[in-house]
Amino acid sequence: MVNENKEEKALLSFQDKDGNPREIFEKDLNDKTRPLVEEISQDLNAEQQLMEAYNLATKTVHHMESVRKNVRNAVAKLEGELPPYKKQTKIEGVTKEIN
Repeated sequence: MVNENKEEKALLSFQDKDGNPREIFEKDLNDKTRPLVEEISQDLNAEQQLMEAYNLATKTVHHMESVRKNVRNAVAKLEGELPPYKKQTKIEGVTKEIN
């Protein structure tokens, strides 16, 4: 015995360009809409599968930026602690230190 009152599940739910909620059911599909709904569903599934990798990559980029900032700050502190750089110049074959 099949329950005729069973509510059909929407294959796709979205807001149209005017902001109206739209739902596509199996009964709404025809030769033109079926391939489009299948393509959208496949792309949405692929997006879900990629989301974890995307989030991990985003965290990695933020961590890398933080590490680079820490390195820059540490180098700046190190430069502040070092004596001034004495540049050597060559004058007529003689090496001389200049402050």
